[in-house]
Amino acid sequence: MPISSPSSNAGRKSLGDASYITLTFTASAFETIDEGAKLQAQVTGKKASRASWFRLLLDQFVDRPPLKILTLDELKAKWPTDDHLIPESQITILLTKDQIILIRQIECAIQSLDWSRHLYRNEICSILVENEGPSLNHFLSMKKRAAN
Repeated sequence: MPISSPSSNAGRKSLGDASYITLTFTASAFETIDEGAKLQAQVTGKKASRASWFRLLLDQFVDRPPLKILTLDELKAKWPTDDHLIPESQITILLTKDQIILIRQIECAIQSLDWSRHLYRNEICSILVENEGPSLNHFLSMKKRAAN
């Protein structure tokens, strides 16, 4: 099943005042996103969209503070990793201002665990996907099974 590009219609509602950002992920994060986009497409009946899946992941934090994403021990265990950011994993995503602010809050929360690490937006988003993405994909998988 092909994944839609930013210019194709993924069947989403208008995001209003939004901006495109491009993120680069680790191979394992990209694999999680790809799997999730396909699951989401099966659940919704729309085109698979990595950007849509990432927005859905961010929506999981609307009522949950970013400080609860991971602990210092989990950060040390997960990053740095041998799984480096790969250029082939770039995704251009249309995000609302609130979603961009949320990414920044998550970035600050994770960075505050260890200021000696050099973690930027791409690394933080990869950590977020690697840490929270499998749970979202499991949820989508269960939703897909329930629909069948």
